[in-house]
Amino acid sequence: MEANRSIFGERARQVLSFDKDIRSVVLLTSDGKVMVEFNRPGTAPLEPPSETETVYMKATIAISMTAPMDKYHGRIRTAILVKEKVTIIGYNLMARIMLISADPGFKLSRVEELGQLIDQLNLG
Repeated sequence: MEANRSIFGERARQVLSFDKDIRSVVLLTSDGKVMVEFNRPGTAPLEPPSETETVYMKATIAISMTAPMDKYHGRIRTAILVKEKVTIIGYNLMARIMLISADPGFKLSRVEELGQLIDQLNLG
């Protein structure tokens, strides 16, 4: 597991360096368990630590809720939540979900380019 964390750490740093507004990168299992998590140095989560697991679980549920429609529309590749204090981008990596938290200044026009980077990093 430590080797996987190291590999993910290197790749997460590439995601963090993609844009200065990216706050954190989290890789979750398909059932919402944290595999690894990296935050930009000096950036604190907006939610209290006691709520983090719930936030991740709800994000996972939101992405997986559309599974019954996948046969008609295809699977969700990217889900974007624009909130007042943060933008959350979820990438469906099949067996895993990557959640990226960004400050409100993150340009949504860069989401597809960020997805291409994630595809190249082969994190699924």
